[in-house]
Amino acid sequence: MLHHPTCLFPLTYNRDSGNIDETELLALLQLLRSKNEAFVIGAYLLKLDSSAEVSRSEAISKLGECEKYMASMLYVEDAAKKFECMLHKVQLQSFVKDLGEAVACARNSNKLA
Repeated sequence: MLHHPTCLFPLTYNRDSGNIDETELLALLQLLRSKNEAFVIGAYLLKLDSSAEVSRSEAISKLGECEKYMASMLYVEDAAKKFECMLHKVQLQSFVKDLGEAVACARNSNKLA
């Protein structure tokens, strides 16, 4: 994963893809937690909060990248919808760029002169 899981929270919350491309957004969308995974990770984090043995940040640092991502996305309401919104925005920007290039090419064509 190219982006640190905790860096994705503000991007997702604000529906701003930053410099994340379409392929990466699709992958992150597929990695969103299921209800069962959210329950398991949420229970793990609640257990940590009630235990004084290990700090929460220390325990989270021991998780794998995917679990860190899932834990950070627990607090994003409608995360899947927000990722889909960012994905559509990136796809639209790409389409507009391609269309602009095609129009510029057509304008510069000798066949139209």
